[in-house]
Amino acid sequence: ALASLESLLAMVEGWVDCVVWRAGMAHLPHIEQLREMMRRERAMGGPAERTFESLLGLQLRPKRMREAAGLWEMITVAEGPDGRDAKWSHPDLLPALPGDKPADGVATESSDSSQSSVNAGSSTSHPAADGKTDNIDWDAELSKLLGEDGNDGPDTQDQPDNPQQPNE
Repeated sequence: ALASLESLLAMVEGWVDCVVWRAGMAHLPHIEQLREMMRRERAMGGPAERTFESLLGLQLRPKRMREAAGLWEMITVAEGPDGRDAKWSHPDLLPALPGDKPADGVATESSDSSQSSVNAGSSTSHPAADGKTDNIDWDAELSKLLGEDGNDGPDTQDQPDNPQQPNE
């Protein structure tokens, strides 16, 4: 639970960084310097970071926040600001950071492509990038499941849902 909270906070911080940078790039001539200054301040850790760490054992890592900002930037380029912001409409739509494993083992298409792109430049790797994923034949599994459903009880395939009495 603590790791997922750390990831969620990194995603929020990365989203804020992405949105503020895009909003300010047309109006602030030195936005890159300001962005770097904020990243360095985060790396030093302020009172909020120290409080989280001492009370909860929660570590807000600057590297994770940079990865999240890069991920949100790639999503913005690919899907636009509306697509990026729509990811917050449900927890299942949020992309996963590299190294995170989704809770149900299934990742969305956009997070898979974003993760592999982010992983290309990072030292940590995602199992999908290493080719170590289990190849599951979903069609065979579905056929097996549907085949088993039909064999649970007596043969009901020949009987209609609403049996009618024969007229004699």
